[in-house]
Amino acid sequence: MEVQHHFTKLLIVQTHIRIHHLGVRMILAGLREEFRILRARQTIKQVLHSCLPCRIAKGRPGEEIEAPLPTDRGTPLRPFAVTGIDYTETLFDKVGGSLK
Repeated sequence: MEVQHHFTKLLIVQTHIRIHHLGVRMILAGLREEFRILRARQTIKQVLHSCLPCRIAKGRPGEEIEAPLPTDRGTPLRPFAVTGIDYTETLFDKVGGSLK
């Protein structure tokens, strides 16, 4: 039963954006400070359903499909059987009283 006026929906959208995309109860409270809208809760739900930022925020995260591990990564080994060193940082070496 769609009987809401376009101005009402624009008013709800403006309030929704003004209160930073909060839920139905907060929008309804914000609107009731100045206006009395009949069937406001239903119209607010329709507006929230069409709000793209809200739909993105409430959406489920996507699922990543992981590639299979190489066979050498899947074989069990003793702890620290294979180690590595990260040389991405700057190394300072003191030679003859000065840093190189």
